[in-house]
Amino acid sequence: MPTFDTVYINVINAQNSDLDFGMVIRVRLHRDSIESVKSLLRKFAEVLRGDGRFSFHMRSISRLGGPNDDRIHPVDDGVVEEVREYARSLGLKLLELSLPYICYASWLNSLVIMPDGTLSKCTVRLYENINRVGKLNDDGTLTIDENKLLWWARGIINNDLKAAACPAFSKEGYEAIKWLI
Repeated sequence: MPTFDTVYINVINAQNSDLDFGMVIRVRLHRDSIESVKSLLRKFAEVLRGDGRFSFHMRSISRLGGPNDDRIHPVDDGVVEEVREYARSLGLKLLELSLPYICYASWLNSLVIMPDGTLSKCTVRLYENINRVGKLNDDGTLTIDENKLLWWARGIINNDLKAAACPAFSKEGYEAIKWLI
């Protein structure tokens, strides 16, 4: 089954449950994706409209210094705001960030569930060993590597706002992401 289908079915199954949780659906925009993102938002609005457990976090795709940066085509803030307004008009809830900025990967209760059930923390360092913090088991329970999980939370644990803002890169990454703060 294609990755999107797996993720979409899992979101729908979560929506159909009576569980108390919060889920942030991250959407990254680039110059060629605006219409497909709007289509995606319409699809989600059909089933998630009015369900406060789900929120959408939209921003431009970023150039993070990798070998494919020249193939990354970010959009300006005006385009992002236009798409955010479109999502609001569909009745979708948007994630509102507060200051100081703390990366989702720093929070102990924030996990990325990969299509194979692997639990990760960071969507930038997806395939690195330090990012694989556990597994979603077939019975719905979690197996967690506590040492790896605590490594990601070290900024919050130690009251280090720079590490909390970007635990993946900590001090060297802070300069690259300080525009978010």
